[in-house]
Amino acid sequence: MSLYKKIRTYSTFSKNILLSAFDMLKYPYKLTFAITSKCNLRCKTCSVWRRKPVNELSYEEIDRFFTINNYLNWIDLTGGEIFLRKDLLDITKSIKKNVKNVVMLHYPTNGFLTERIVEVTEKIVSLDFPNLVISVSVDGNKDIHNEMRNNENSFQRCIETYKELKKNKHLKVYIGCTLSPFNIDQFGNFFTDLKDYIPDLEYSDIHLNVYHYSESLYSNEPVSFDKDKFVDAVSDFIKRKGFVFANPIVLLEYIYLKNVKNYLLNNQSPFKCKSGKISCFIDPLGNVYPCTGYNVIMGNLRENNYDLLKILSNRDALLLCEKIRNGKCPQCWTPCEAYQSILSNLFIRRKINAVD
Repeated sequence: MSLYKKIRTYSTFSKNILLSAFDMLKYPYKLTFAITSKCNLRCKTCSVWRRKPVNELSYEEIDRFFTINNYLNWIDLTGGEIFLRKDLLDITKSIKKNVKNVVMLHYPTNGFLTERIVEVTEKIVSLDFPNLVISVSVDGNKDIHNEMRNNENSFQRCIETYKELKKNKHLKVYIGCTLSPFNIDQFGNFFTDLKDYIPDLEYSDIHLNVYHYSESLYSNEPVSFDKDKFVDAVSDFIKRKGFVFANPIVLLEYIYLKNVKNYLLNNQSPFKCKSGKISCFIDPLGNVYPCTGYNVIMGNLRENNYDLLKILSNRDALLLCEKIRNGKCPQCWTPCEAYQSILSNLFIRRKINAVD
């Protein structure tokens, strides 16, 4: 990407963040898009694999969507396991062709299909996005991870996939770990356990988030857990990671983790949320939600000519967004929503001070 295009892209992104802070944004800049419910694992933290992937959006429909809604800056493509879609490369090419100011493109993967993941990713890298990020999901040592995935080969495949992807210097690759009741008791040894398999692993290679209930994305169940234990684990992780604020994403992750304690103790988002205005979630059938945690459909792409703004600007959607702004929603603190909530509050004097 040329220097001129980079400057234009980042300028547009920065402008949209500023506009979102003052409620002047005309369209969302962040999209979480689940492009399939297909999955080849049976995870305890997620039951999306129980769904029957019927009538999912086709490539032609997704291409039409990105042709019409070409204003996005930040796109997370998720699932299911997205690498099970044979047309993933074509979908990514559609994003590249149509969405000219993408700053961040992120793919999570369970890492099981090593050869396919590496092959497709290398082709995606050649498309030259400013920031292409892949997170490989690992949730514990070999025994814990495999038990959580209900597959005795999952851990080894994850490690192989991570190592192969890390060889590509034009790609940002991270270990994505979800802290849950299934791994919390052994989380203190998580880093050292992984070091046995990845000797050059650093804490900066790990991104941590906390278990959330989401009917629309994960189809999982709400579970009770020891909040103090979670707070201690996150606090210890922050200390061990020793954040060096080399880029804005690192700062966002730090603020997110520091406010996990606020969220767990107060049962509400630490920042005023603007989901549905600055970001939204779309499922494989084209249903549009304000976020991954609020199971209320704002509209369907197929019924609105794939025009996202038409859906987000209808009366019911606007009323729903107002409810969210006033905190009358399920409340969450997941990175899918937290990062843009943090950004939209940076220019306003709000409580960035986490409870210590």
